Amino acid sequence: MSTPTPAESLTTAWQIHAAQIDWTGKADAKASFALALESGLLAGIVTLSSGKGALAQLFGWTIWPYRTGVLLIVLSALFALAVVFPQLRRWHLKDEAKAGAYIYFGHARRHTALQQQRLIEQGTLIEEVSAQIVRMADIAWRKHNLLQASLVCAVVGAGLVSSAGIWK
Repeated sequence: MSTPTPAESLTTAWQIHAAQIDWTGKADAKASFALALESGLLAGIVTLSSGKGALAQLFGWTIWPYRTGVLLIVLSALFALAVVFPQLRRWHLKDEAKAGAYIYFGHARRHTALQQQRLIEQGTLIEEVSAQIVRMADIAWRKHNLLQASLVCAVVGAGLVSSAGIWK
């Protein structure tokens, strides 16, 4: 196998970057779906907990799985919100932009057009794309972990609330 040319390496780096953008977007879409389901679960629980609903007359020990389940579903919604919350990395941008980072819009906004042009023309694009790949990987990993936590909390919470209704 031959060593790739610089142009081939750069193309590969951009393909990796594009794949990470796709994975990040899919995590956002799944989190939006999860948040809709979790909101529906909470709305259903509120409905069943009022008036003569199936969960309105809980007492004794059955109130604890109900409360714990509701808390977990609320927590699951918060995790889903954290997934779709924009990851701007504000605290790192100024120093990274001063060090020459220029692909991410948070970096580019700190440069003039002439500075941006000079950074692009310096020929360090493969290094910059590689650094951006690492940053995107961290964001994608965090989003997917939060999404997993959201789904686990929702399933366990729904199970607890359901069991409280069955055991009453």
